[in-house]
Amino acid sequence: MNQYIAVPQSKTHAFLLAERLKNAGVTCSICYIPAQISNGPCSMGVRFSEKYFIICRRVIRESGLPGCRLYKEVINANASEYYEQTI
Repeated sequence: MNQYIAVPQSKTHAFLLAERLKNAGVTCSICYIPAQISNGPCSMGVRFSEKYFIICRRVIRESGLPGCRLYKEVINANASEYYEQTI
């Protein structure tokens, strides 16, 4: 099963987004993001399963967090690949 990682601009936004997703009924966790998708000083993201993608995209849109990006994580035998998704 593929995972998604929401990458906000700050650690504070990561914790805020995780709380909002949990309030919407999404099982998610705070995680360190890989260097391939890091966008500066923030090294925290929110990981969730693909079954919550539609709900999470709606919550991210409504949250008003500027600069939040969303990536699909595909895990292969050799490495993980990340594909940016539109929010």
